[in-house]
Amino acid sequence: MNSIQDAGGTPFSVLMNQAFRLKNAQLASSRSTFDSYPTFYQNSLFPQPEIVALRSSSSFEERLEGASKIKEEGNAAYYNNEYGDAVQKYEMAISVFRYLQNTNLDWKSKGIRDEDITEIDNLGENDREKAQVSSFLLSCYGNLALVLLKCRQYRTAIDSCNESLRIDPQCVKALYLRSRSLFEPPSAGAVEEEAALSDLIEANKIDPSNKAVRTTLRDLRESIRRQKAQDKIAFGGMFDRGTIYHDRKDGPGGGAAGNKNMTVAQAKSLVDALSARGMETEAVGLRRVIEETTSSHSTTVDFRKPTPQMIKEADSYGVDLSDERVVAMLEDMQRPKSAEGPNAAANQCGNTACSLSAVLSRIRRYTHLLHVGPREVGLGLIAYLAVQFIRHW
Repeated sequence: MNSIQDAGGTPFSVLMNQAFRLKNAQLASSRSTFDSYPTFYQNSLFPQPEIVALRSSSSFEERLEGASKIKEEGNAAYYNNEYGDAVQKYEMAISVFRYLQNTNLDWKSKGIRDEDITEIDNLGENDREKAQVSSFLLSCYGNLALVLLKCRQYRTAIDSCNESLRIDPQCVKALYLRSRSLFEPPSAGAVEEEAALSDLIEANKIDPSNKAVRTTLRDLRESIRRQKAQDKIAFGGMFDRGTIYHDRKDGPGGGAAGNKNMTVAQAKSLVDALSARGMETEAVGLRRVIEETTSSHSTTVDFRKPTPQMIKEADSYGVDLSDERVVAMLEDMQRPKSAEGPNAAANQCGNTACSLSAVLSRIRRYTHLLHVGPREVGLGLIAYLAVQFIRHW
C-alpha cells in the first residue's frame, strides 16, 4: 500500500485538506463576533509598531498629533490616487483611539477567539478631549468611506458611514456616501434604492444647499420612477392590478373558478418575468405548480410546522423556513386570510378581494431582513409567495 494513503486508500493530501477545513470551521465558530466586525475594525487587531507606540503614550496631545499626521498621509495618498495606501492610513489613524486587543499572546498558534478579544475605546478623559477625538474620528470615517466607495467596497463603505452617524446622526457627508454605497452596486435592488432615497431625503433636509445631495436625490428619484415603469411592463400589471379572490360563487368565468384563473394568469406573467431574467429553475418550479393546481384551497399554511416538501421547495427559491424572521414575514403575508377575527379578511380585503400589490408592498418592507440584494433574489422570494397564493388562497 502506498505510504501516503491511509488504510481506506484515501490520499494523504485529501486527508490533510479535510483536516484543514475542519480546523477552519472550528476556528470560525469561536470567532463569530470578530468575523462580524467591519474590516477596518478587524485590522486594528494587528497594529504596526508606530500605532502600538501611540496607543501606549500617556500624552493625549501626542496621540492626537500622531494620529492626525497619519490621517494627512492618507489624504496625500488619496489625492495621488493611491487608494489602497489611503485606506490603510485612515484605518491606522482610527485605530489609535478605537481598536481590538488580543489578550492571548499565543493567538498565532491557537487562532483568533472571541473570548480573547477586548474592545478598546480610548476616547479621552474629559469633555474637551472627547470632543476632539469625536471630531477627528468623524473626519477619518468620512474619508475612509469615500475611498472605499471609489474602490467599490460598498459594504465596508456603509460600515464606515454607520460609524460616522453614530458620532453625528446629522452628518450629511455620511448620509450622502451611504446612499451612494447602497444604490451604486450592480446588485442593488428596490430595497437598497429605497434606503438610499431615505438617506438623501434626510441629508437634503439637513443641508438644502448641498448641490451633490440635491443632484443625486433628483437622479435617484428618476431612476426609481423608470424602474417601476419597467417592472410594471415586465410583470404584466401584477404589481398594480392583481387581485386574489376568496369567495366561492359558482358560474362560468366567475366565483372561485374565475378568480383562480385570474390568479394563475398573474402567476404566468411572473413565470415570463423570471425566464426573461434567466431564472429558469424558479420559472420551471412555478410553472409546474400552476399546471398541478386544478382547484382553489382556503387552507392557511402553517409555516411554523413545515413539511419536508415545503422546506425543500422554499429552499429552491432561496427562502429559509427555519429562520424565525422569514416565518414571521410569511405569516404576515397571510394575515388578510388568517383568522385575526371573524371579519379580519373582509375588513382588510374588501369582503372578496385581497390586492396582490398590497402583499408585494409588504415584501419590499421585509426583504431587508432576508438580506436581499440582487433584484433576482427578490424575484425568487416573490415566486415562492406566488406558489403559496396559488395553492392556498
